[in-house]
Amino acid sequence: MSLDGSTPHALSGETGEHHLGTSGIQHHLVPAHTTLRFQDLYRQQNNATIRLLNESGLLYTYNGRGAIWQLLLSLKNSTRKTVLIPAFHCPSMVFAAIDAGFSPAYYGIDDNLEIDHEDLLAKLDRHVAAVLTVNYFGFPADLECLKSACKDAGIMLIEDCAHSFYYANPLRLAGERGDAAVFSFRKTLPCGTGGGMRINNPSIHIDIPEARRPLSESLQNLKGLGEEVLANSRYEHLKRAYDRIEGIRTSFGKSAYEEPDKSATQGTSEYLSSYRFHKSHGITRIPWSTQQLLNRACLEDISKQRQANYRTASEIIQETSGLKVLFSQLPKHVVPWCFPVLMDSRSNIDHKLRVRGVPLFTHGETLHPSLLELATTEPDMVARARNISERILCFSIHQNLSESEVSAYCATVNSFNVASS
Repeated sequence: MSLDGSTPHALSGETGEHHLGTSGIQHHLVPAHTTLRFQDLYRQQNNATIRLLNESGLLYTYNGRGAIWQLLLSLKNSTRKTVLIPAFHCPSMVFAAIDAGFSPAYYGIDDNLEIDHEDLLAKLDRHVAAVLTVNYFGFPADLECLKSACKDAGIMLIEDCAHSFYYANPLRLAGERGDAAVFSFRKTLPCGTGGGMRINNPSIHIDIPEARRPLSESLQNLKGLGEEVLANSRYEHLKRAYDRIEGIRTSFGKSAYEEPDKSATQGTSEYLSSYRFHKSHGITRIPWSTQQLLNRACLEDISKQRQANYRTASEIIQETSGLKVLFSQLPKHVVPWCFPVLMDSRSNIDHKLRVRGVPLFTHGETLHPSLLELATTEPDMVARARNISERILCFSIHQNLSESEVSAYCATVNSFNVASS
């Protein structure tokens, strides 16, 4: 369940908050993420976008975790079987590493979402095959000392750019610093799923995914996108008709369009099931619908709107003793996913803000159990990760929002914080 009372986009292959469920259209909440509109369907192919993607040597995958799996699978003959992962993370990257045949180990992340370089460098031993770093919310991590250390040790450095796949001013694909990078397009575009990877080290050889996904999954994804278009339209009679049809369909129980069973992986709790890695997605090509929406996206316009919205939020949202802004300054090249803050007692506050019309979501709320098992041996690292996980809150600044809408909800946040304090 996401903060706006809905389920994730069915069969997107990645977890996340989505304003539409699988049984009808929600009309009353501002979407936490960018959603598909009629005008998105009628755009011409964008030559600047296509040129950027083609010139960067981008390899497409079904989703972001499929790209991680593919990269790690290229190391399957290595005698090293450990992958270093940030302590604050999305469990999907851990599951991808495990399914590729590797054991996860962790390095520290501080309260500013910066790498604990001392901890990470101390863990670069002969067992480590790869290091995963994360550009949290689109802000590049500091990799300078890490690049040379990994190169000297023969360790693959993977830059996770899933939160934002490109930079602005000038437009260019992100992920140029490591041996490879991975992307997830749905954080920026209303496409449901779709990912990719960038190979910077020519010694890395990847088998390009070519399998087509099952028809039922394609239909489910298209159904979700169609719901988005309807929800964003002015045709109220069509929305009501669709809701009636959905009500009839769901009254008959599970149908061919329902999401397949996502029972938990053996040894994990059921709440982790949505983060699982499906090997079929690792060998499946990017959906045709995602490729078309990506080719038609005006990345320059998207970056301008996201940056303007971020700056508006930064100017208005006030820090308090219980609210800390994580990135007060927006570099001119960063295309942000959201406006992230650390908020005390978040679990008691987020829903109250949501019902007041504030578009928001969480990230990293669930940490992989293998990290939590280290609470006795590495208590400080685990405690810091849990502190971030329990306090992180992401305010939406996507391109469907105007600056005036961002201003309005930021004022609501400030008023709520004053009243709460």
